[in-house]
Amino acid sequence: MSEIQKCINQLIKLGFAEFLKAHKFKKSGRRWSKQSGGDWLLVGFQSSIYNRGANGKFTINLGIYNNTVEQLAKRLHYKEGATPKAEGATLETRLYQAGGTEKQWWEIGPETSLQSLSDEIIFKMEHEGLPWLMENNRIEVFENEWRNFPKSVVAFTTAYLRGNEQEARRRVKEAIETVPGGAQYAVDWAKRVGLQL
Repeated sequence: MSEIQKCINQLIKLGFAEFLKAHKFKKSGRRWSKQSGGDWLLVGFQSSIYNRGANGKFTINLGIYNNTVEQLAKRLHYKEGATPKAEGATLETRLYQAGGTEKQWWEIGPETSLQSLSDEIIFKMEHEGLPWLMENNRIEVFENEWRNFPKSVVAFTTAYLRGNEQEARRRVKEAIETVPGGAQYAVDWAKRVGLQL
């Protein structure tokens, strides 16, 4: 295990894991999950792929897996019965972005004050991360966030779930016309939900 990984593991033990446990999240490695009905709230540490030597960077991913959206979209990219990951969830962000800033990575190494860093990420998780997870598990939020990716199955699924069949139809047609490799998938989705093209 690298020195960076050791530092991250030590950082997690200084309070972050206990903080999430107190909020009913279950830990698995460097990932935490909390199930609410069929939905999941997700948190995960991610090390930079560019980490070398004793110093490096990490980020904290946040994700919301909405079962209603994912079942209708049939975008099941994890094994049934397994816990989904924050990366690839219905809605995802990074902890810094949840607070509206562009910074995404924390630096860590032997000279880092791990206790100070622990206090910082717990504070951000409490005041920005948890509120983001709790407040954004709504179809209208997903539909708005995926508006910039109209050819995605999640984009037309969320429009459909909001009752906007005209917009869902427009997005499906755009996907059929501009994404040849996914055209049949879009057609099959429309048939499955009863959306006439």
